[in-house]
Amino acid sequence: MRTITVLLLLALLVSTGCTPDDTDTAVDTADSGDTDDTGDTDDSGDTDDTGDTGPAGLTERPANPDCVAFARPSSPTGVRLVQRYPNIALTGVTTLVPDPLNGGWIAITQDGRVWRWDDREDATAELMVDIRGVVDNGPNEAGLLGLALHPDVASNGEGFLSYTTQTRAGLTSRFSRVKTTDDLKTLDVSEEEVLLEVAQPYGNHNGGHIAFGPDGFLYIALGDGGSGGDPLGSGQDTDTLLGAILRIDVDSGSPYGIPADNPFAEGGGRSEIFAWGLRNPWSFAFDPATGALWAGDVGQNALEEIDLVELGGNYGWNVKEGDQCYRSETCPGSFVEPVVVYGRDQGQSVTGGVVVRGGPLSGSLEGSYLYTDFRSQRLWAVVYDPDSGDPGARLLIDGTGLAVAAFGQALDGRVMLANYGRNVYELVPEDGEVVQAPATLSATGCADASDPTLPSSGMVPFEPRHPFWSDDADKRRWVAIPDAAVATVREDGDVLLPVGSVLRKDFHRAGERISTRLLVHHTDGWAGYVYRWRPDGSDADLIAAGTEDVGGGPWHFPSQATCAQCHTEAAGRSLGLDTAQLAHVLDYGDGRPIDQRIVLDRIGLVDGLDLEADPLPTRAEAGGARAWLHVNCSSCHRPGGSFLDLDFRVTTPLNETGACDTRPERGDLGVTDARIIAPGAPERSVVLTRIHDLGAWRMPPEGSLRVDEEGAGLVEEWIRGLSGCE
Repeated sequence: MRTITVLLLLALLVSTGCTPDDTDTAVDTADSGDTDDTGDTDDSGDTDDTGDTGPAGLTERPANPDCVAFARPSSPTGVRLVQRYPNIALTGVTTLVPDPLNGGWIAITQDGRVWRWDDREDATAELMVDIRGVVDNGPNEAGLLGLALHPDVASNGEGFLSYTTQTRAGLTSRFSRVKTTDDLKTLDVSEEEVLLEVAQPYGNHNGGHIAFGPDGFLYIALGDGGSGGDPLGSGQDTDTLLGAILRIDVDSGSPYGIPADNPFAEGGGRSEIFAWGLRNPWSFAFDPATGALWAGDVGQNALEEIDLVELGGNYGWNVKEGDQCYRSETCPGSFVEPVVVYGRDQGQSVTGGVVVRGGPLSGSLEGSYLYTDFRSQRLWAVVYDPDSGDPGARLLIDGTGLAVAAFGQALDGRVMLANYGRNVYELVPEDGEVVQAPATLSATGCADASDPTLPSSGMVPFEPRHPFWSDDADKRRWVAIPDAAVATVREDGDVLLPVGSVLRKDFHRAGERISTRLLVHHTDGWAGYVYRWRPDGSDADLIAAGTEDVGGGPWHFPSQATCAQCHTEAAGRSLGLDTAQLAHVLDYGDGRPIDQRIVLDRIGLVDGLDLEADPLPTRAEAGGARAWLHVNCSSCHRPGGSFLDLDFRVTTPLNETGACDTRPERGDLGVTDARIIAPGAPERSVVLTRIHDLGAWRMPPEGSLRVDEEGAGLVEEWIRGLSGCE
């Protein structure tokens, strides 16, 4: 075994082409985005398996006794997330409510289905109703968006749905009454009663959350109608139902009644309005103890906000965004100020949560309002200063790894978070002894015991065909999977790594070793860890986020939260490990480069690789611009990602990306007659403006302080050559 280990280490050294102090390697050059990896004969890997010396590359899987996921560190705030119901894997959950009759949960998915399951760890989801034939979930924020059970559902069997559909008016938000005749085992929509329909002028800011208040009335959230900047002025127009939270009486009137104290019950505006001046109140919740209504309102260019929504309150949009004036120096008017605001350095799309009352979190968080950000995946609580009584934000988890679109609160007070990608997690107090992450790279088990600049013997090298831009840095990559486990391949080609797996990526620039990042698959999800190399190369130390001058200029060390932003569940977490990226040759140490897929399949590390799949184009090949967008942008911009409006995967036809000849929904960034991608007109294409930006609107948003001029030029020329969106 000792001989095999030594040979594997030598193979890894040769495959990287360097000694510990030599960072100018052939592999590194390819990783920097250069175009010298496009040979016509090497990618097949066929010609190297017939020599007298045996097949090229690794011939057996190395044992991996050391590099397996270490225990997730304890949260300094005393809470953590634990996955519940491992058999529940629903994509696109937009509402999660407790089942008051059976003690389990009911969830709706954006595509148009309602599911239920019992409150058992081994529960499986049962379909309650499928209305996909009616629901239009084509636009990015449209679909089945809300479910509310009548407070007397046990006796009257009534439930209420909120969804978007197509009518003669085009995209329309519909709110309707349905029935259950079997104690919430199913929902019967055969006699659906439509209560209210509201035409949607654009495909975003549909709001759609619904819930019953402690007063017994149904509350309905509607966004401002979409586009960017509220072009129709809906937020301040009380003659429209857009940009408001409504309140109606579903137990009187035809088809509903108006509560007598609604602000416009006697005229002067739409009688259904409870409060207005909102941009896109994606979700809201009532405090079970006080009845106070909390909402998260998604911002435009700069600020996200948390509001305490009062009867008759005007929350300022589009005169104000958060607590600041929007597009003017002054913002006259009488507006209710938000409780908490946060900027683009903290996130870009707030998801309102629930108020903690009772349950396991009551000790430290009783009365706190929880919320998260769909993009940055941070989790906060609104807490009040014990002396002044002023509210403030307390960061609970800096990087959950979850794109949360819905919270759920059980009848006993337990708090659940539904990851839009697949699973359900519970927020629980930390228990047991405090656990810390390994302080040095050498202590992780993923470095050679005598030389941490080298990987441990159980790690297998790999190299993507089209690498992510990393500020001119050279990179080397390895993957480690627990012995007896195997990676699988998703239908879209992404490799899914089992629990316990670790990815290692080393960064060098200008001959200087900068950092090593580990992406670790813990039992309760993924997390990233960044180790900063000491000047003498003796070891690397775990660090928090920050920026330093290293390797010839500023370098950003990301936080755990920003690691999770790009390594999304929707993109398979690893990013570089997918079939099209692995269709690329690598020298495993014998001087005979071979297709990595052949090796990974042969040694049994990955099951299900398509050895004939088309490779992802490099920068120098036809399709290189689309491949650049795929690599640098599609981890977020894809179905299930943290930006639902665009799909930049290279396999998505241009006219289905949501980007071509589409007006930007998050602002035009000063571009005249802007489109996300304007065929033939790069000067009007916001995607190019964002690639060149180094501020809040940077794309990709993390891990870079330099513009990829070559990549930007590639995208620019591609846009210039487009004649349309086909």
